[in-house]
Amino acid sequence: SPQLTMGAWVYPQSRFEAHDGVRAVLTLDDAQGHAARALAIDAGRWVAFAGSGGVLAGPPVRPFEWAFVAVVYDQAARTVALHVDGETTSGEAFMRAGRRSLRIGARGGAGTGFHGVCDAVFVYSAPLTATELSVLRAGDLERVVEPGT
Repeated sequence: SPQLTMGAWVYPQSRFEAHDGVRAVLTLDDAQGHAARALAIDAGRWVAFAGSGGVLAGPPVRPFEWAFVAVVYDQAARTVALHVDGETTSGEAFMRAGRRSLRIGARGGAGTGFHGVCDAVFVYSAPLTATELSVLRAGDLERVVEPGT
């Protein structure tokens, strides 16, 4: 989907140093197995794959602490936004079509897995606003999505 929001509460159980490589938390791969959309950790920082925009780097990961992390892809606006505990990093993006399956904690290749815990994983086929993500972070799902939709 060209419009997408995905995220979770994430508890990293490693320091994720630069030599550890990219560790996928949530990914949607294209038909060739490349990450079309991804929320990951690279060199100790939260990152979002931004298609033609490369990799959008966010704040440092705090090991052994829960973080609310989300990435918002808006193909119409050609943007990607990485949200970590209320802090937003934005950039330009143009994404390839992703599969309809979501990988949690891995990308499929050896050595790409995430060492930690993901809770309350969510995926929306719409670009949520910062306000809507704040509501999700507070745990009030019904204010973001109308019941029965």
